[in-house]
Amino acid sequence: MAEQDLKDLFDKYLQDRLTPEEFSRLYELVRTGYPPKELDALFESAFASPEYAARGKDHDPKEIFAELLVKMDEKGSAPVVVMRPKTTRIRWAVAASIAVCVAGGAYFFLHQQKGAEDKLASTQQEQRITNDVSPGKNKAVLTLSNGSIIILDSAHNGFVTRQGVARIIKTDSGQLAYQLTKEKPTELLYNTLTTPRGGQYELLLPDGSKAWLNAASSIKYPTAFAGGERKVEITGEVYFEVKKDPHMPFTVRAAGVDVQVLGTHFNVNAYGDEPVIRTTLLEGSVKISMGGASRVIKPGEQAIADSGAHSLSVQAADTYQAVAWQKGQFEFDKLDIPTIMRQIQRWYDIDVSYETRYPGTKLGGGISRNLNLSSVLTLLDKNGVHTKMEGRKIIVIP
Repeated sequence: MAEQDLKDLFDKYLQDRLTPEEFSRLYELVRTGYPPKELDALFESAFASPEYAARGKDHDPKEIFAELLVKMDEKGSAPVVVMRPKTTRIRWAVAASIAVCVAGGAYFFLHQQKGAEDKLASTQQEQRITNDVSPGKNKAVLTLSNGSIIILDSAHNGFVTRQGVARIIKTDSGQLAYQLTKEKPTELLYNTLTTPRGGQYELLLPDGSKAWLNAASSIKYPTAFAGGERKVEITGEVYFEVKKDPHMPFTVRAAGVDVQVLGTHFNVNAYGDEPVIRTTLLEGSVKISMGGASRVIKPGEQAIADSGAHSLSVQAADTYQAVAWQKGQFEFDKLDIPTIMRQIQRWYDIDVSYETRYPGTKLGGGISRNLNLSSVLTLLDKNGVHTKMEGRKIIVIP
């Protein structure tokens, strides 16, 4: 009876016909350790059915199941995802974890109860890493127009200072916000917000646009926008939600690349240690310019600017992976080990080296950014990425 109940609920989920009560029932069945063989068979059957195949071109099984887990995350605790090397066999397995293997990568969703993440590391791992490293947190430095510096993570909530016609506020949620007075600006003053490795921060710009800074990033902006455009400069990685103003376009400059928008949601990854600059669009429309070349991208697309090759190209994007960091996740879709380790290096403020040249293995999946470093290394170790720790340095070993 329960098996048929689960099958009916999952079928209704695929058809987007679940009521809130039915979703709660599906949540309980999946999250309470339903027999893995039965779940495995159910998911394989559901995605192999003629009804699903008929609309398969528009529905990716990985995306559908990931969406289900995100919805469950909103209801319960966040899933922790462990990677596996890529595989060509499609199967679905749910035990203490839910395994999702889809033509190019496998995803293990380990459903933790709240507070259980800290218990994930094994005794062996705890002994191997005696000085554990906590995950990054909200911390940043604000540099004012006169060069003065304010350390925001130690500043009190409320009024911070004033710059020209703007009052700078640190909200109760830790966001930095600019509140404009009724005065007219007499000069253009610039502030710079900088996050260190192991830090992130959210900024509410003077026009109401929002910017989220990933670790080791910065944004330079005027304390009040004036004239015919809004222009900011960034390094590292920043996710934007730009307030629409057709009379004042918004421009982001990153290492010689300009991203021009009116109002939209997009992510710019412009770290100096990454080979290219990636601009991923979630909503709206943006124009990317580099040198004499320019491209307009649509939602679900990513512009890749390669200054070394003097090329600007556009491709379909994994938008979830692009902004997962802003949602508290590392998300890896067929990424090589050095790329994954660079993300870990920035978030945990550690250094990474390699005993030998690492093979071209690519992994898929993700890990919560709320875990301590030891837990992340344990998960990587279980998936064939072996490391040892010396102080605040990770050494990747064969």
